[in-house]
Amino acid sequence: MNIQKLDQKYQELLSNQLLYIYSHYCFHQGEIKKHAQSETKEFLLKYIVDDTEDICQYVHKMFEDFIKYAQSKMKKLTELVKKSETFLNNPQKYGNFEITQLLIDDKREIKVEAHPKSTILCIETYQDLIFTASSDSKINVWNKSLKLIQSINNAHTNWIRCLHVILRNNVLYIVSAGDDSKVSIYQQDVNKIFQPKSTIQDPNNKYSYIRSTAILGNLLICGRGKNHGYRLMVHHFETGELLYSIPSHNNTIVQIKVLPCNHLVTTDTTGKAFVFLLGQKKYKKISTGVLKKITSVCPLRNTSFLIGNDRGQIQLFNYKFRLLRHFKVGLNAVDQIQVLDSNLIACQCYPGQLKILNIKLNQIQYTIQPKVRIMTCFNLNLFYEYIVIGDYYGDLVVQNIQKNVKYF
Repeated sequence: MNIQKLDQKYQELLSNQLLYIYSHYCFHQGEIKKHAQSETKEFLLKYIVDDTEDICQYVHKMFEDFIKYAQSKMKKLTELVKKSETFLNNPQKYGNFEITQLLIDDKREIKVEAHPKSTILCIETYQDLIFTASSDSKINVWNKSLKLIQSINNAHTNWIRCLHVILRNNVLYIVSAGDDSKVSIYQQDVNKIFQPKSTIQDPNNKYSYIRSTAILGNLLICGRGKNHGYRLMVHHFETGELLYSIPSHNNTIVQIKVLPCNHLVTTDTTGKAFVFLLGQKKYKKISTGVLKKITSVCPLRNTSFLIGNDRGQIQLFNYKFRLLRHFKVGLNAVDQIQVLDSNLIACQCYPGQLKILNIKLNQIQYTIQPKVRIMTCFNLNLFYEYIVIGDYYGDLVVQNIQKNVKYF
């Protein structure tokens, strides 16, 4: 049998079997040559008697070329997917695309009583996972269809005020804190279950509540209450060691946000705000601002951030607290802000409207009325195209979104 006739025979007899053999051992067993050659020989001996060695060499070389090509494409695809997810979930870092259309699918709403007789205080998303924390001291993990995957019942003993979901060294972590003055860290194991990793709590100040936390590299920052003098406590994320504290505010610290330029913005209940530059062993105060009632803070671009207040206003500042722009989105408090792209932001306006503001045009482009009684928090996941909304009575709602994106 000559090589020219092999292609036809290959198509007739070998394609499905050999592709399966080779891809199986390549991607799952990692022993390309050994298994591919032996399995190929056994198969060929069964169907073709002549020139087995030549045919095996030909087929093996063809598969080596194929697998090199497939691996290169897989690597590029993996990098593209990772970059795309980071790009869409962190628009303030890139800002080179804009959403030209954003629609909420009201017909496919999913609603569950997620935290009965409690108030949902925090919502985070990671890919198609949804994380909720509430006044019942529980953290629940859901899928996009609102099927409960895991419930962490002993994370705290009081209201949970802040929740982070972060990926570090390919491990997914949950970081939470609240009125019991404790910071709890959970990490996902190989079975996709979150297990306790560590707890940070000062035993001498049990009632020094925490209303906000932030993570900056290896630093875990939490704003302590009155018993700590309203200080910022800077811990090492992995060990929990207290590295230093910052005497900053004279009242409850309610917002701690990290800017893309690695500066830290903090605010308290009196409207006082600071910008810090943090290091592993020391810090530097960059600027100070005194504003009226602050209700929300959100990083925007490299050195700028948005602040919402109780009068329906959103102000844009740079890290030196210079006012750059001013927006009016309603009459009541702007309780939460989320950046969507280089121009669009989503803002939660009390008591229950979600507005999409174009900050370039200073124009509200969409107004969404969620089907909940009193909205307390939301999270809009652009990459996986859904929005999650929590309410005062413990209900959780998921709606699909449709978007068109223009890259430039």
